[in-house]
Amino acid sequence: MEFDKETQQTLLDGQRIEDFVKSPAWGLIKMKLTNKIMDLQSIMNVDPTNPEQAILDLKARMMCVSTLLEWLREVEGAAEQHSTNQTIINEEYLIQI
Repeated sequence: MEFDKETQQTLLDGQRIEDFVKSPAWGLIKMKLTNKIMDLQSIMNVDPTNPEQAILDLKARMMCVSTLLEWLREVEGAAEQHSTNQTIINEEYLIQI
């Protein structure tokens, strides 16, 4: 089945993401990033002497944690979506008009 250039590029990008997520490197990177996220969530390294600043620090940390977790989900979701798309393409479930 022939696809236009934009679709071909989307499929290529998806394949690259899927290959990376399946690689041992992704497991290592995800583990290191998860450890950093856990550090950000820890209140052990927040200075309790200034409660107002501590609250601001915690809010900023939560925003960072949220952003990083969202990014992890997006990357792994893109890999899963590509896998699903490939199954559909390979099984020729697409109807050409």
